[in-house]
Amino acid sequence: MAGYPSRFTHDLTITFSGGKGQDLLKKNIDVRVTKSTGEVITETLEPVIGDEITIKEAKGENRVEITVSLVTGGTYKIIDKIVEVP
Repeated sequence: MAGYPSRFTHDLTITFSGGKGQDLLKKNIDVRVTKSTGEVITETLEPVIGDEITIKEAKGENRVEITVSLVTGGTYKIIDKIVEVP
């Protein structure tokens, strides 16, 4: 999964790109973005390569947290990082 800031619209796009263990995902992928304004947005991604969500007007530093649930049990936060949108 990767964040792709757009230089023209100040949007942040998060895309599922697959990887090791993707067949173990139990359900949708939970995405939580805390925008630089303090606004919190929660969305879900399908565990299908190419599925994406776009967070509008995300200029500044945004905290991106991505959590998955596995069929083997357990929930794991796989990404927790700051993504800056110019």
